[in-house]
Amino acid sequence: MRLSLGKKLLIGAFSVLNRVALWHRMPRWIGLLNLVAIRDQLRVHNLVDTYPSLEAYGDAARCPMDHSKYLAVRHSDGKFNDLKRPS
Repeated sequence: MRLSLGKKLLIGAFSVLNRVALWHRMPRWIGLLNLVAIRDQLRVHNLVDTYPSLEAYGDAARCPMDHSKYLAVRHSDGKFNDLKRPS
């Protein structure tokens, strides 16, 4: 993902501002713009798609859960947390 000039300027400005002020202490709209800049910066450098394809994780029709009580709980190992992509 390539950043536009505007987003590069926004990220640069907030990276300087973040050295002297915390985002949650800023006025609401400036803090929100700061979070947008942080999100864009993380998306460029860190975030990747963790699901290679839907077929790799199954679907709701072929769900391997054998008990319906697991439909309303989350698991610490990450299995069955998303009913659209059971693993």
